Amino acid sequence: MEDDAWITSVADMTHVAEVVVYDTKVHPLSDAVHSHSKVCIRDKSGFALKGFPATVFHYCLTSDPPSEYVLFLHGHDTAWHQKMTIRDIVQHCGDILSRNRYESEPIHFMKLSDCVYDDWMEFKDGYGMLDFVHRYWPQVQKFFPDEDSPPLRMLDINTEQCMVHHSRLKLHTRDKWGDLFELACECAYRSWEEHALEGVFHHLLGEPWEREFISRHLDHINNGHNELETRLL
Repeated sequence: MEDDAWITSVADMTHVAEVVVYDTKVHPLSDAVHSHSKVCIRDKSGFALKGFPATVFHYCLTSDPPSEYVLFLHGHDTAWHQKMTIRDIVQHCGDILSRNRYESEPIHFMKLSDCVYDDWMEFKDGYGMLDFVHRYWPQVQKFFPDEDSPPLRMLDINTEQCMVHHSRLKLHTRDKWGDLFELACECAYRSWEEHALEGVFHHLLGEPWEREFISRHLDHINNGHNELETRLL
């Protein structure tokens, strides 16, 4: 069974309003998680074999966040794409937001994984992220009604793990989040279609195809520093 101690550890943090856990019923959650007053467990068994996009879109479809910011995380305390523990990520997000309150430009979106891959920025013989987004464009174009064609370049950190301001969840109606959820459920797990949803994810949440912060700090990030570390400099 995967260690779920991070869930209660994060729920105990004073600035955390709620931890929502999507339970696939594959591995039982501990009694401590089930009994914690700030942990909300949702049954994911009905779409357990669907990937992270389906989970995020389901949350956006069904939830009114109790806090100003929402963090979307896979649920592994660390992973190949995430060197920081989840508690450290949550703490650093709080530190960054506290510092940012004195800045003229508020943070509405921030990625929580580690790497920028060049297959977002250029085509890779049909098998890169940019290729996938172009191939999948007929299915997702309706969610970008002001755009007639897919981007020629994208720039962001990989995976959908992010911190997002709650107002960004209102960029789409409940019906559109429902359509996105259904679209994600039609994708096979880890298929190229699901990767394409990862590629458009930041744009669905109001970010430009090429995120300016990532572009400005690309060399620093490519030298092993993620967005959290970069913003904490």
